[in-house]
Amino acid sequence: MGKFHIVIEETVSETFEIEARDIQEALNIAKKGYDNCDIVLSGQLTEKRISAYDDDGNTVDWHEF
Repeated sequence: MGKFHIVIEETVSETFEIEARDIQEALNIAKKGYDNCDIVLSGQLTEKRISAYDDDGNTVDWHEF
């Protein structure tokens, strides 16, 4: 028996409406809002995948589950 490291990755997607002068400002406002936890994703899970590795460097490719 050995120890294995399991990595699970989830992708959540949600659309937010931002008022700004241009698209770059909208992106900056959204990033700042996300970093400050003013924008919190509670949207739909769009992808989840799993991988694994061990201490000897053996790995398993990512796959959806």
